[in-house]
Amino acid sequence: ARWNVIVQQTMMAQWDFKPGPGQRIWTDAWDGYPASRARLTRFLAERKINNTLVIGGDIHTNAVGNVKVDFDDPTSPVVASEICGTSISSQGNSQAELDAALPDNPHILLADTRHRGYAVMELGPQRATAALRMIDSEKTRTSTVSTQATFTVQAGRPGVQKA
Repeated sequence: ARWNVIVQQTMMAQWDFKPGPGQRIWTDAWDGYPASRARLTRFLAERKINNTLVIGGDIHTNAVGNVKVDFDDPTSPVVASEICGTSISSQGNSQAELDAALPDNPHILLADTRHRGYAVMELGPQRATAALRMIDSEKTRTSTVSTQATFTVQAGRPGVQKA
C-alpha cells in the first residue's frame, strides 16, 4: 500500500493553547496521553514508516498540520501529516483563541473554527489530497458548499502542504 492511514477520533498533534511561555493543553485529545503518542511517533520514525496520514475529527475545528516525534524540539522529524475535520453543526473554540495560539504551534498550518463542514480525501499513487468543504450556514437546509482550502502530501515526502 502506498499510504498508511491512521483514522482516529481526535487531534494527534500537540496543541498549546497558551500564547508565550508555558503550555496549556487540551487533555481530551492526544495531548492528554503524551506517553502513548510518543510510543506511536517513535515507532513510525524508528521503522521508517513512510506516507503516514492521520485523519481525525471531533474537535469542532478544521486543523491541518504535521505530527512530529517531539513537538518541543524544532528539529524533530515529521512522521505523519494530519487532517482533522470540523463538525457539521457544533461550534468550537473561539477563532481569536486559535489565532493567538498558532505562533506557538508551527506544526499546525491551518486552524479554523469559523466554518462548519467536512473533509474529502483523495489518495493517489503520487499524492494525497484533502479538500476542506464548508457549508455557508449550518442553520439552513439549502446551504451551499464550497472548498475552503486544499492540502496535499507528496508520496515519500513527510509533511502537508497548502495546495
